[in-house]
Amino acid sequence: MNETLPGALAREIANLSAKIERYKHASRAAGDTGADERGMQISISIMQAELDAAIAAAGNPDPIAQISALQSLREYSLDD
Repeated sequence: MNETLPGALAREIANLSAKIERYKHASRAAGDTGADERGMQISISIMQAELDAAIAAAGNPDPIAQISALQSLREYSLDD
């Protein structure tokens, strides 16, 4: 089955959104543990910035912007 560019981008946006939520949950569960907590918050911030850019690209009719966002999101592992 061939997936459309908007469909693939939507799937990857959903995957990264879920990953961010898992990281936020893990961060809350761990509490304030110093450097580990700061590292987790930095990771969440970077992923959120990538997610925001992908959402913007999804609303952009430029396929190059959509492909670029898709490639960026595909670099994230689904393994936590």
